[in-house]
Amino acid sequence: WSQALDDRPADVVVGGLGLGYTAVAALKHEKVRDLLVVELLQPVIEWHEQERVPLGAVLNADPRQRYVQGSFFELATGEPCGFDPAQPGRIFDAILLDIDHSPSALLNAANASFYQYESLNAMAQQLREQGVFALWSNEPPAADFMATLESVFTRVESHIIRFYNPFQNREATATVYVAIK
Repeated sequence: WSQALDDRPADVVVGGLGLGYTAVAALKHEKVRDLLVVELLQPVIEWHEQERVPLGAVLNADPRQRYVQGSFFELATGEPCGFDPAQPGRIFDAILLDIDHSPSALLNAANASFYQYESLNAMAQQLREQGVFALWSNEPPAADFMATLESVFTRVESHIIRFYNPFQNREATATVYVAIK
């Protein structure tokens, strides 16, 4: 996703805090000027703030990062849309989503509508021109979801990522969708 951005400083949203891996990975990019991490569950934010999880200290030590408690999906598509409660209407350079297992394997059935044209289009209004939406999926690239992304974004790619999964003690694969406004 970061290769799709130009060289200027980037304001980034990460949807889903979990154990903090996506947020920490985003902060490794020097282009990132400001990172909002949107998390629904206040206890998950508190685990990081209190450094009860390994990456909490890393996130807390980086002044570019701040937590936003709320539903990524509501902030992405609700009226009015807006990820940053301190700056309503703010536009971002990248929105990175790592909540559901995939656009079809959901943690909550209520999330299904987000992966449709109307919701993706509403979220895309919070991206600058040439802004990037990236989504982590535990499944192979899905042609129907690619088509939906192509109806909203100018350029869409999917990348299969291979990595060692220590919980399964084997190589695993995932897909990262990258869509450019």
